[in-house]
Amino acid sequence: MPLLLLPLVAVCLAGGVLVGSHLQFSSGWIIAITLALSALALWWGRRHVSRYLLACGCLALWCGVGLAVGRGGSRTPPTWHVSRHADGRTIRRVVARVVREPTATRSGWRVLLEVQAVVGLGPTCGRMELHLPLSDLPDLTPGDRIMLRGRLRPITGNRNPGAASATLRVESDAVGAAASTHGDALALIDAAPVGVLAGVRTRVRRLIGRHATGPSRQILGALVLGERGAIDPAVRRDFARAGVSHLLAVSGLHLTLMAGGLLWCVRWLLVRVTPLSRRIEVRQVAAPVALAAAVGYTLLTGAAPSTVRACVMAGACFIGLCTHRVPDLLRPLCLAAVVLLVLDPINLFRPGFQLSFLAVGGIALALAHRLPGGGLWPVVANLMRATVAATLITAPVVAYHFHEVSIIGLLVNLVAIPLTTLVVLPLSLVGCVAGLAHPTLGGPLVLAAAWTAERLHQLCTLASRWELSVMHWSPGPLTTAAVTSLVLGWMVRRAGNTRPRAGRGLARALLLGGGVMLSVAGGHQIWRRISPRMELTFLDVGQGDSTFVRFPDGGTMLVDAGGSHLGGWDVGAARVVPFLQGQGHRRLDLVVASHPHPDHVAGLVAVLEQVEVGELWVCWHDEPNSWLQRLLAVARRRGVPVRVPRLLRRGDVTVRPLWPPRARDGTAGATDRCADPAHEANDNSIVLRLEYGRAAAVLAGDIEELAERALLQERGILAGARSQVLKVPHHGSSTSSTTGFVAAVAPRLVVISCGAGNSFGFPHPTVLRRYRRMGADVARTDVLGAVSVELWSDGEMHWAAVQRPVGGSRLTSLQNVEQSRQK
Repeated sequence: MPLLLLPLVAVCLAGGVLVGSHLQFSSGWIIAITLALSALALWWGRRHVSRYLLACGCLALWCGVGLAVGRGGSRTPPTWHVSRHADGRTIRRVVARVVREPTATRSGWRVLLEVQAVVGLGPTCGRMELHLPLSDLPDLTPGDRIMLRGRLRPITGNRNPGAASATLRVESDAVGAAASTHGDALALIDAAPVGVLAGVRTRVRRLIGRHATGPSRQILGALVLGERGAIDPAVRRDFARAGVSHLLAVSGLHLTLMAGGLLWCVRWLLVRVTPLSRRIEVRQVAAPVALAAAVGYTLLTGAAPSTVRACVMAGACFIGLCTHRVPDLLRPLCLAAVVLLVLDPINLFRPGFQLSFLAVGGIALALAHRLPGGGLWPVVANLMRATVAATLITAPVVAYHFHEVSIIGLLVNLVAIPLTTLVVLPLSLVGCVAGLAHPTLGGPLVLAAAWTAERLHQLCTLASRWELSVMHWSPGPLTTAAVTSLVLGWMVRRAGNTRPRAGRGLARALLLGGGVMLSVAGGHQIWRRISPRMELTFLDVGQGDSTFVRFPDGGTMLVDAGGSHLGGWDVGAARVVPFLQGQGHRRLDLVVASHPHPDHVAGLVAVLEQVEVGELWVCWHDEPNSWLQRLLAVARRRGVPVRVPRLLRRGDVTVRPLWPPRARDGTAGATDRCADPAHEANDNSIVLRLEYGRAAAVLAGDIEELAERALLQERGILAGARSQVLKVPHHGSSTSSTTGFVAAVAPRLVVISCGAGNSFGFPHPTVLRRYRRMGADVARTDVLGAVSVELWSDGEMHWAAVQRPVGGSRLTSLQNVEQSRQK
């Protein structure tokens, strides 16, 4: 097999998945693209047709497979699929089978179920997620049949720009619905035999729990069992700022050291048995033992992409040892990529997959010029070289996914990597293996591992407290690809000095491609700056409201941030803050709390905690409100000025308060309350009109019929208030959007912010018909996800939406762009 055949297959498969997942192609387009790529490959190898004919055939095959797999999730679920019954309002009784054992999360437990039937509706197919509180540890094993009672709601994931990896998990598992309940609402129908793997995990978890507490318990659980979801956010934050968050995952380095150490130990023992070593080939016995241990460790820890990658590479190397072949790195790495993409094409979009392969490639290129000889200095120098290479090549991808890059991580890794891989991991693994035989045997080792893990946590905490420990950076996809290509090209060029013919051409291609992509990304940013427009993004925050506004002069404003009265899930921290960080906004000039209901202001607490805010607008009376008091307490602690709404001009944009009246006419002072105690909270919502030349948008909060009629009756308030965009009041409730108010605003686009399958039945069908009769485009965040609107001063409007079928298994977003111009 030619050296470049397997890399070609891996690259073509990845490219096919990428293109097929992000573009809508018919079968004819798939065939045309596949044939075109095959023709290019044949032309490239025209002088060696006999050698590259097989490679070109594989290229065409894998491109076609990648495109087909990438588009495979667009099928519409059948009528008996569980997603069809996920309305979020009706209490259902569901019979399901447990697919895998419960997974620990930050707020509780997550169980993946295969639905078999819905009582009263007959047989049902599809998968769903069951969420349980942290106190209700479910005694469930794969194969158990259970009955649960609860409300099935659609599961959509984070459909905002900069979406988190939870969306990938939902798509990968083909989850069509979710339910949150408690242990009392579960009933076991048939218990399946406890599997060996599940039993081992349970015993190891109990052993760690007896000898470790707090952060050390979480660290050992992540290293030994792969339970990274249970790590406290503060601990995760400390490790991330210190640049060693990769140590909290079961990485390929851990598996490689475990398998390599076991290989060395078995060979050492066999060599000591002289008669046996003369009769058999030692490596042919040691390699299968190490490979079996690597596979077992991979299954025990949940088979994360980085662990599977290392397992496949280790297996290829061990097979090479048995067949007396010198193991290389390129082909096992590409083989691992092919295996992971065939098993689950969504792996291509996981941060762990991308970072794992980039880090291994960077380390391999850096060690191409490793210092020879023994002693301490060559080992330290090679470790530093590998650390710097892995950090440089993964920095753009880390910044893209997590919006910051650790600067101090280069130094911390020099201590944390040996401490974890040579002390914590061996002690915990050996202790757990010994503890499986008898708890007293492994207890001291696990206790020592826990003590060392606690010292590791203290090191990361100390490093993360330094203000300059991280650099905030939020590159776009094109910029990320460009910088990664440039760094990789530079490293290939340096490594190619030993093999000029092999590396020079690839380095030139990477540098040229990176330069072109960087130029395009820079040109796009310049065009955005010289093309002034007002941008509004209506975020997907479930059943709530959150609107982000970017003014033409670069100023920013956030109106509400969603939220819930239920504990355990902070929508502000989970969705709004990641969106702001992903867009590169570390400061908000203005934050508006429309009214003190949790679905509007609960998420603002996290925003004020993590983002610098210039000013907070609040409009309320003297009646105590716990949500508002919590928000004002954070504002005082952070030094954020709190004011009532007022007429505000930002360059060519005017922010005009329309309601409540005292906020509009400016009679309320800086410390006075401007709301009317005679009105309900919804009718005291702040209503804003954003005016930019001939373009305008109205953000109506949750006002209802009373406030709408008052706005119509008072002369001059809605006179000339026609606007291209209206954020529909009260999530499309039947108690708002009266005929007169809708006619006065006359929007071209109405945005309804509500949760998928919400229990309120929002938006009401009557309201939808009212807006559609007047010819307005209706954009719903429960169906489309985040909605982005661009307004120009001449009245031109463009809007785009993330459109993903609720409960489907579609991976990517189909962008719909509707354009309209005010006549």
